Amino acid sequence: MRLLAICAILLASLPVRAEDGYVYGDNHCFYFSAPTGWVADHISGRNQGLAFVFYPKGSSWADATTTIYARVADKTAGLKEPKDQVAGTLQQFRTEYQSPDIKAQRVGTVKAATGAVAEIYRFTGDKWGNSELVAYFNGKKTINFFVMSSRDAKDLDRSRKALEELARSYREGEDCKPCPEAGLTWPCGGDAEAIRKLPSTLNEAIALGRQQEDAEATRDYHRTTLMPYFGKKYANVFKHCFDTLSKPDDQAFTFVVAINPDGRVLRVYRNIETNIFLCMNEWLTQERFPPPPVTPYFLHIEMRFKK
Repeated sequence: MRLLAICAILLASLPVRAEDGYVYGDNHCFYFSAPTGWVADHISGRNQGLAFVFYPKGSSWADATTTIYARVADKTAGLKEPKDQVAGTLQQFRTEYQSPDIKAQRVGTVKAATGAVAEIYRFTGDKWGNSELVAYFNGKKTINFFVMSSRDAKDLDRSRKALEELARSYREGEDCKPCPEAGLTWPCGGDAEAIRKLPSTLNEAIALGRQQEDAEATRDYHRTTLMPYFGKKYANVFKHCFDTLSKPDDQAFTFVVAINPDGRVLRVYRNIETNIFLCMNEWLTQERFPPPPVTPYFLHIEMRFKK
C-alpha cells in the first residue's frame, strides 16, 4: 500500500474539542475529533509516515498499550471498497511480515454524524501478538481508515468505544487548506507559526501564564484589562451554563487560554471536561479578548464552586 503525501493540521481552537484536526492529500480530505480522554498527535508518528496518531492522555505514542492512527489508501482497479483493503492487508502480512495465521473478521459498523458508515474489522494472529480494530470509510477517491492497535486484546476491547467515537466524528470534505509543500505536518493558516510554538501540555501553559501574570511587560494588562474583561463577561456565561444544564457538574477545573496578537484564541488547555467547562468553552473558543502586549499570552484560570 502506498501512503499518500499527507498534510495534517491541529485545529485546537475549534469549539468544545481541544483535539481536532484533518488529514489532507492530493485526492483526500477528512476531518475528525479525538476521542474523549485521548490525545491527537501530529508529530510522533512522522517517522512512520503517519499524519496523526492517538493515545490515552497520560501516556505517549511510544509507551501506550493501545493506540490509534489514521491511514489512507488510493483506490485502484483492484481496490475499490474496504473489503479490498482488508484483503490486501491480509496478503501483505502473510507474505511480507511472515504472519501466516493472521485473520480478519467484520465485527460491526459505525455511522458518523455526517451519515458516512465505517465498517469495523478485527485483525488477530500477527507474529508480534498484536490485535487490531480498524474502522474503514469508503471515501470518494480513497479508503480512509483509523487503526486501533493493542498489545493486549482485553485492553483493545475496553478501548473500542474510543475508536467508535473517533469514527463518529469523521467528515470527508473538500475544504482542507493545502499545505505549501507535500508532507508538511504543521498548520497552513495564518496562525501556523504561533500554533507550532505553543507548549504541548497544560502544566507548561500554566507555568507560562503564571510568569506573565507577574512580568513587568504584562502585569498591568493582566490585572487591569484582561481579568476585569474576563470576570465581567464570564460571570454571565457561567450563570447561563448553570441555569440551562439539567445536572451541572460543580467539580473544580483548570484551564489556560493561549491568545494571539489580535485577541483571538489559539488553543484552550484543560485538565478535565465537565459539562460546565464544555458549556463555557462554546463562548471561550469564539472569544476576542483585548489584544495582549506580548503573544502568545496565556490566561490561566482555576474554577472552584462553593457548595
